[in-house]
Amino acid sequence: MSKEINARVLLKYDTAENWAKATFTPKRGEMLIYAPEGNTPVRYKIGDGTTLVNDLPFTIDKSIKDFFTSKDE
Repeated sequence: MSKEINARVLLKYDTAENWAKATFTPKRGEMLIYAPEGNTPVRYKIGDGTTLVNDLPFTIDKSIKDFFTSKDE
């Protein structure tokens, strides 16, 4: 049985300046979007459930597959 759910997904979106003040650990798979500023394009990070937001690499620095591979595998 399927059920239709009307929903909207909101991602965390902010400036690099505001992200620098963040002190939380994003959940595994949680996407954090850095707003474009000047010549800097939109950048994003994906939480791994254990690393503080400012210690996470931008996805450009790491294969996106690595974010979704279980640490237990």
